[in-house]
Amino acid sequence: MTWKYSKQIVVGHRPDGKQVRKRIYANSKTELNREMYKALSEFENAKPDSNITFREYADHWLKTYKGTKEAATQEMYRNVLAKTGSIDHMCMKDIRQSDLQLIITRNASHPNACAKIRLAFRQIWACAVSEGILSSDITERLETPKTGVKQGRALTKDEKTAIREAELNDEERMFISLLYFLGVRPQEALALMPDDFTKETVGIKRAVGYDGNKPYIKTTKTGNIRTLPIPDSFQPFLQNYLKNLDAPYLLHRNNKLMTKTVKSDLWLRIKKKIEQKLGYKTDMRPYTFRHNYATVCYYSGISLKKCQQLMGHNSLQMIMKVYAHLDDEQENIDRLKNLTF
Repeated sequence: MTWKYSKQIVVGHRPDGKQVRKRIYANSKTELNREMYKALSEFENAKPDSNITFREYADHWLKTYKGTKEAATQEMYRNVLAKTGSIDHMCMKDIRQSDLQLIITRNASHPNACAKIRLAFRQIWACAVSEGILSSDITERLETPKTGVKQGRALTKDEKTAIREAELNDEERMFISLLYFLGVRPQEALALMPDDFTKETVGIKRAVGYDGNKPYIKTTKTGNIRTLPIPDSFQPFLQNYLKNLDAPYLLHRNNKLMTKTVKSDLWLRIKKKIEQKLGYKTDMRPYTFRHNYATVCYYSGISLKKCQQLMGHNSLQMIMKVYAHLDDEQENIDRLKNLTF
């Protein structure tokens, strides 16, 4: 049969990224358009093949279910999938729990990586079951090594002295001050703009995310704007800094957001100068200042709910963990005070 019209179209992409093409035939333009629409709809609604390999399905899962996530989240999952080479060629239906557990065991020296691998496996298998590729989930009993969760801490008296005396330039001093006096996350500090400040408050409206090394603006972790009071002792330096600022962001490179590398270099320089004053190495990190802020809130009698609002947490859980730690600390101190012969 001879057709009057024909056209080859791209109806989609395979999990490996290759185009799927199909030639459509019809006797009229109207029929051709109808057949093209039908072909596209059929492909979009098609389920992955039941014999699909892990690598093919993992790529499909990453593109379909994680395609709208932040660049950093997608990069995390890509790093996880880089560790699954031993099952990449296997059909999903042939993979056993022991195959997945072996991958986790091989990475046991990195507990945090194991937790991420397990998370990815559980999500991939849940999606495969829901799509009808698999009939059961084999990831429920996967075991990971215990992670040594590092307890947050406040700044020590020596560290506070060293920070005051360290020979920091204005940019370094501003970064430290934003963390210390406002308790903001580092990525929130890096996104602050002059217009965010009033005479007595600052609005935390945005944060910096990274696609590899490239920075971009995103919403805060909660997606909300929060207003923080500016301590009196921070005001003189802040106002002078803002008066001399000729850039869209308080912290910048050539009037643009700091890249991930520049941000890391900034912190390493600050830490090195503080350690020079201390005379020894310290495990201080940017989030130490945030924990210090929570500690100040606690001993100032600020409620859990208010502290949650000030620090921008979605729930009270994280604040309660900090406060529980401080309660234990205070309890131990009280016991020492009551020691007698």
